[in-house]
Amino acid sequence: MKKFQISYLFYSIFLDFLAIFLSFNFLYLFRQTSFAQNWLGMITETSNFMPYSEFSFFVLKAAFLFYLVMFLVGGYSFSLKDRLKYHFVCISRACLLWSSLTFLYFLLMRSVPFSRSIVIFSFFLSFLTIVFFRKLLLKYKNKSASLPENITKVLVIASNKEQFENYILEFSKDSRYKVVSLVANFNFKADYPSFKEFKEFVNNSLKVDVIIDLDSREYFMKSEILSYARFNQVEYSFVPGIDEFRKFNFEYDFEHNFSELTLVPSKLKGWHLILKRIFDILGSSFLILVFSPLFLLVSVLIKLESKGPVFFIKDDSGNPIYRIGVNKKPFVMYKFRTMQNNSHSMRYTSLKDQDLRKGSPMVKIKNDPRVTRLGKFLRRFDIDELPQLLNVLLGDMSLVGPRPHLKEEVERYQNHHNFVFTIKPGITGLPQISGRSDLDFESEIVLDSNYIQNWTFYLDLKILLKTPFVVFVSHGEQADVAKK
Repeated sequence: MKKFQISYLFYSIFLDFLAIFLSFNFLYLFRQTSFAQNWLGMITETSNFMPYSEFSFFVLKAAFLFYLVMFLVGGYSFSLKDRLKYHFVCISRACLLWSSLTFLYFLLMRSVPFSRSIVIFSFFLSFLTIVFFRKLLLKYKNKSASLPENITKVLVIASNKEQFENYILEFSKDSRYKVVSLVANFNFKADYPSFKEFKEFVNNSLKVDVIIDLDSREYFMKSEILSYARFNQVEYSFVPGIDEFRKFNFEYDFEHNFSELTLVPSKLKGWHLILKRIFDILGSSFLILVFSPLFLLVSVLIKLESKGPVFFIKDDSGNPIYRIGVNKKPFVMYKFRTMQNNSHSMRYTSLKDQDLRKGSPMVKIKNDPRVTRLGKFLRRFDIDELPQLLNVLLGDMSLVGPRPHLKEEVERYQNHHNFVFTIKPGITGLPQISGRSDLDFESEIVLDSNYIQNWTFYLDLKILLKTPFVVFVSHGEQADVAKK
């Protein structure tokens, strides 16, 4: 998700409120003018008219109700297409339901606190103003999407020349997209290249955001392409042929005059992503406040026990130690130092033979001699991990997510391991409550992938609530296993 898409949604929320506020206030003031009373015959006693302060509070309540209804009908969904007709339908449904609920409330109360003409015309004028603002905002969004830094780069896979040419013709009319790569074989008798060659072609081409598959033949490499798109965080859209229409019983969306079925890697997108971030900010802020006395105590004890910094953030040469986050973006993770200073490189040299996870990207040292006495205690109860709350607050990590791994470990990842970079790493996660250090690396990857695919807020809460109980229960040899 690109930044301009998020800003567009917040602009639309603000402009919807502005449209309601302006519409209601305009008619409130217009209703009391001499023109409205004398020329239109709308005689009213201004002394019995609702005071503006009370009216303003009513408008705020009306706007809040509109937001609830708009969310209910999907008007603020990130997946809503960037065409006015889709937004018009959502706004129409929302305004109809919004006005109906308001009049139902007045009916139950058996009174309207001010002129009914204001209520009726205000809802109608709000509808028109919201549609007008949304049209302007969509123009802004589409213009932003056409900028070089925001344009969506597309890889097209095709076997039917006529279908390909028609699709490209439609695509050329949309300035938000640009076809930068093409895998085409219009000779039906020829064999496709191996998937290895396909992958090399994509890797050597410009980075793509979307793969559009126009090839409806079943024997082409569907599963391999899906896996490639999934593990490399590329959106995959499949344009089905007549056989696929017979096999599936669901609605297709028509984009560029073609029906498309789009697959995305995770449920964690759009509003879910924003709400998870808000939860991370509130949760990390609260926990930092609660644990601040403990942070101070541990910092003092670390300095008293051994020489070196409080946090383990630099290697033996003084260079930053990077962890790899979402989209493989490196960041410095804060963690209390639990080892002797300048002993990080020993895991790859003198302690290499004690690695419990030989053959996997991760390194786990049993009975690690580098760990201090205080460090063993901190690791046993995961106290050394608490400074990662700062990373959560800064936005590099989340409270719940895949484990953040070292840069040198990630360099040894296989292709299917890359799926964990679809979302932000977390302080705790599904592997941590399902075996912790007893799990092998592949089992960790499976659990993290399952978490990403099946994410829900309930699952996050379940993991967070279960983590403290797991921390205080020994799991096999975890107390003796060095953690990174």
